[in-house]
Amino acid sequence: MSRIDTLVNDAGICIGKPFTQYTAENYAAVMNVNMAGFYHVTQLAWLRRMSGPGA
Repeated sequence: MSRIDTLVNDAGICIGKPFTQYTAENYAAVMNVNMAGFYHVTQLAWLRRMSGPGA
């Protein structure tokens, strides 16, 4: 397994309307990609990084 030296977390979405017009589903989609996605990818990368050589 190769090691992780750098993580660029660059995923995000935007719904093409003012946020005041978002439905609950629109909001959930934005939060799932922009926040939960960041959390999950970063957590997995960190755990992998810390379990490798030199951790």
